[in-house]
Amino acid sequence: MPANKTIAIIGCGAVGASIASALILRNVSSTVLMVDINAKVAEGQTLDLTDSLFLSSSNVKVGTYQEAGQADIIVITAGANQKPGETRLQLIEKNCTILQNVITSMSPINPNSKILLVANPALF
Repeated sequence: MPANKTIAIIGCGAVGASIASALILRNVSSTVLMVDINAKVAEGQTLDLTDSLFLSSSNVKVGTYQEAGQADIIVITAGANQKPGETRLQLIEKNCTILQNVITSMSPINPNSKILLVANPALF
């Protein structure tokens, strides 16, 4: 039986989808919220993840940034891909802007939320 917790995944690319899949298969939470700036990507990943729900008592659904801000655990995987010729410093600058936008979009954030930032390169 999963803990009665909501975990939000911000960024539904390969990393976010892999984390969500592991959470569902490990039965870690009651609800996994999938949030992405591209709603179609979040919807597609959510549909794919629902195929594994027969192995779990977790629930997966598309969420909003505001819903994510109220989750018990927030996993932020959103970020830009490094382009050819782009330095890691340039990539950090882009990812800092993305992170600022994500945090602002989730406001107000549940003061008891735990936030896990998955980024490359590391921002802090």
